[in-house]
Amino acid sequence: MDTEDVNPADVIEAKFNGGGLDKFNEYIHQELDLSKITKSGKIVASFTINQVGEIKNIRILEFSNVESASEIIRVLQKAPKWEPAKRSGKPFNVDIKWPFTFTINSAPNTSEIQNPVSENPVSIENKKKIPGGLHEFYKFVRENYHAPDVPGLNGKVIVSFVVNEDGSLSDYKIINDLGYGSAKELIRVLKSSGKKWSPAVKDGKPVKSTLTLPIRINIPRD
Repeated sequence: MDTEDVNPADVIEAKFNGGGLDKFNEYIHQELDLSKITKSGKIVASFTINQVGEIKNIRILEFSNVESASEIIRVLQKAPKWEPAKRSGKPFNVDIKWPFTFTINSAPNTSEIQNPVSENPVSIENKKKIPGGLHEFYKFVRENYHAPDVPGLNGKVIVSFVVNEDGSLSDYKIINDLGYGSAKELIRVLKSSGKKWSPAVKDGKPVKSTLTLPIRINIPRD
């Protein structure tokens, strides 16, 4: 994530719905129409949170297909206002670069996994790191998550969790549940990973950070 050069001591971070990028991440995943995401690939979007909290200067820097890019733009354009970032009490613009990765799997009872993203736009110096990288993390979830055997079950399961200062995971919360134990199963998979993450760093010290993990369940009808 790209940001302005600022002194964290003088800055109040931009907020969305009382939170930061974790809350905005939830909004993005709740609003995306995944039927418009027809191909696997990566989309990188950039935008500005201006001095009155509006999202402006939306740009797609990288995309796999036009339909997916258009859907990202649509969701960003309709987003509610942020509370703008402030430096020494005065609002200022914050530029954000945000990657989205989509994996489409046509096999029955499988999941579509999207990037968990929650980096702070102004004061988190280093991102948290996943053991083995995102590819191995997604692979682990796909191989260990067992979707409920419910014909016609379709939708998103969304769970958030905290990466602690020591790299352990905790504070699992269900944001969206399709029932039939679908969200509890995702939490079970996350708890079973066993490996510690490298935590995010702020002002040279490890800090807690929150991630939101959505998966898509699409089980064919009989």
